[in-house]
Parts: sequence; C-alpha cells; structure tokens
Amino acid sequence: ARTRIRRIGIGFVYQFHHLLPEFSAMENVMMPQLIAGTSRSAAKDRARDLLTRMGLEPRLEHRPSELSGGEQQRVAVARALVLEPKVLLFDEPLSNLDARLRVSMRGEIRSLQKSLGITSIYVTHDQEEAMSVSDRIALMNAGRLEQVGVPADIYRKPASRFAAEFMGTTNLVEATKLGLAAPVWVSLRPEALRFAEEAPAGWQRVAGTIVHLEMLGPLTRLDVRLANGTILRAAILDAPQRVLAEGQAATLAFDATQLTVVP
Repeated sequence: ARTRIRRIGIGFVYQFHHLLPEFSAMENVMMPQLIAGTSRSAAKDRARDLLTRMGLEPRLEHRPSELSGGEQQRVAVARALVLEPKVLLFDEPLSNLDARLRVSMRGEIRSLQKSLGITSIYVTHDQEEAMSVSDRIALMNAGRLEQVGVPADIYRKPASRFAAEFMGTTNLVEATKLGLAAPVWVSLRPEALRFAEEAPAGWQRVAGTIVHLEMLGPLTRLDVRLANGTILRAAILDAPQRVLAEGQAATLAFDATQLTVVP
C-alpha cells in the first residue's frame, strides 16, 4: 500500500508527527527518498533545501526530542513534500499545538502550499483554521456533505442550521422574534449586530437587557435578552468611552436585508 501511495504521488502530514526519534531532522526528511531509491547525497541536498526553506537550517542535526512542537511539525511537512507529491493530505496537523503556535503554523502551511502549487486536502474540526487555509471547504455532517463552497459563502450563506452553527457562533432565531413578519428561521451573526445609536437609519431595532458580558480586548461579547425571552449574542468592537454592565438596558440593530434564511 505504501509503495502504491508513493507511486501515485500522495503525501501525508499526520496529527501526530511520527518522526523517527533516533534520527535527526535531516535524516527524517532523507528517509523517504532513500526508500524510494534516491542516492544519499541527492537526498541530503533535497532535505537540506526543504528544511532551510522552512526556517530550520540551524536545527538540521537536532533529534525530534530537541525540537519544539512547531519545529517538529515543519519537519513532518518537509518529509511529506520531499518526494514532490501531486496531492498532500493533512490530518488535523495542528491539533496538538498551543493556540498561538497553531495560528503561526497555519499561515506557514498556507504560504508553503501556495508557493509550491500542490493540491492539498486538509481535515480539521477547527472552524477558524478551515477558513484561514482553504480555497474551498467541504462541510461534513454525520458522514455526508452538508455544504461545499468558498469560505466566505460557507460563513455568510450557510445552507442549513448545522452549517450556520458549525461555522462559528451565530443566532438561530425565528424572524418573528426579531419583529419581522416572515415566518422563517434566520441566521444572524453576532458581529452583524450594533448598538442602535451607532447603526444606520433603516436598520431593524430590538430592545432588551444585557444578561452576560465578556470583555475580550478588541471585542466585547454580550448576551441581550429581548422582551419575548429571546437571547441574542452580539460581538461589538471595543470603544473606551462606552460603559456596559450586566442588567443594563440595550437596544441593538441589524440590517434585515443581510439575514440568511436557513431551513
């Protein structure tokens, strides 16, 4: 099976790096080439070139135990690329890294994939990661395709309630609860809500009470309970002059023409 995979040109980057612990970074990247029959000198040159491109030139002779998690992952990516596959498969490659390193590594993977022009299939449960690395997303639910499209469409125009909720936080609510006449369910993203006094004229207004508040630096997340009991989650850009508190009355506004109707 492994010989066939090499022959048809498929590279793998696993969730766990599976680097050979007794070998250096250089030797780990040389290994697939040696198995494929490449001469040792050519394999070494190719491994050094790839690892250098990935910023690992000072770490060529280090074993996996001497490398950070991000460095190990870069070695794993180099190993997958060294035989110049036609297709590269990623199986949740960043799930074992801390949050900051995941953000950095997904940018590196995206940049490398673009520069090499290799078709890549990337499996992840992290919605933000999927949005950041993809040209197209296939969203799966219980083994079937729920929606396929470019990231912006998957996020802004979800085809179902599952798609709306899976791709980030949203408010799934009956339109009548928002003061609209249509008897349909809609998706309203938290960032689409603004305080009424900061919204354009003509936007739909809904009044309620702040029941939960989280200050997250540039964003403030709040839950507002409307008079009909509906709770709307909002994400508002921070404004130093604004003072908010739980129990405070708040009127939110949104552009009704931008609501997404979901089945």
